Amino acid sequence: MKETDEWPIGRRIVAIRPLHESELEACGWDAWQDEAAVCILLDDGSKLWPSADPELNQSGWMLGWKKGELYDLYR
Repeated sequence: MKETDEWPIGRRIVAIRPLHESELEACGWDAWQDEAAVCILLDDGSKLWPSADPELNQSGWMLGWKKGELYDLYR
């Protein structure tokens, strides 16, 4: 796994969607176990997704905060 301190700074989020089966498989995750796994698509075609830890033991839940309100970005 590569490390970076530059990318994805400056990229723009264009969509958020559930991970596709092939993306789940790339992480070693099962669809039934990680149904909340989200993919953040960036303007350069790259993708981000949260993990519970660096070892990819399971997906991470994506939350947001805006104007004093907590948002669930998957639902």
